[in-house]
Amino acid sequence: MHQRILTLLLAGLLAFCEAVYSDSAGFGCGAVGASLVEDEDIVVVGEYHGTKEIQPLFFDLVCHFRNTTDHRILVGLELSSELTPVFNADYADAAAFSEAVFQSEHWGPYSDGRHSPAMKALLVDLYRLKRANSSELMILGLVEEDWDEEAPGRMDGFIKTQAIDKTFILVGNWHARRTRSQGYDAYPFVHQLRGFDYHIATYDTWAGGGEVWACTEECGPMEVFPREVSNSQQGLYNLGCEGTDECPYDGFLYTDSLSISK
Repeated sequence: MHQRILTLLLAGLLAFCEAVYSDSAGFGCGAVGASLVEDEDIVVVGEYHGTKEIQPLFFDLVCHFRNTTDHRILVGLELSSELTPVFNADYADAAAFSEAVFQSEHWGPYSDGRHSPAMKALLVDLYRLKRANSSELMILGLVEEDWDEEAPGRMDGFIKTQAIDKTFILVGNWHARRTRSQGYDAYPFVHQLRGFDYHIATYDTWAGGGEVWACTEECGPMEVFPREVSNSQQGLYNLGCEGTDECPYDGFLYTDSLSISK
């Protein structure tokens, strides 16, 4: 009886270790359309803050390239730059990482949705992926005052000093635009980033329906404009805008539906 219990405990411990430390165990990495961005230095996804579905799809992209290449990877997020050293410190486990990040004075309230449960889950998954791949992954908080203008130069310096091979960025979809929005004087983050010497592809979020957390005069639920793709398969799609400035995005990241993470 004692032998059987010991055997079961050992089996459980081995399964746990495999899930935490294996390069791919516990990670979907089933990124649809990843081949579209194989040659890009920087891949940007513009999201609706506070939704559940985009973070897992974004993670699948990062995970796919982390597990199929020897790239040093940087992930840029629309979170406080003060969190960058917290993200990249050494921790005993995911619980210690979570406590350090989510109890930090720089981790904000739900507010516009950037600090949602889905974002927390993404960060924990990124930590686990980093731990499983010998730290060949770093996370950069982008937000400071006037960050659309300031962050591209800071990111360029980080990429160079850390010898980063490929960068993935998740920001609000306005910041991910290649072009300035009508009625806005300011240029978005990606427009500024294109002034540096990188191959960049930027993707909007499209969905078949659902609702998002939107902030205009106030923050609250808003129905998303429904869009459809021919095969309704989740993943990246290009719009055929390569080499032109005609489109605000190079393509879109599609999901069947969006829902609020709160």
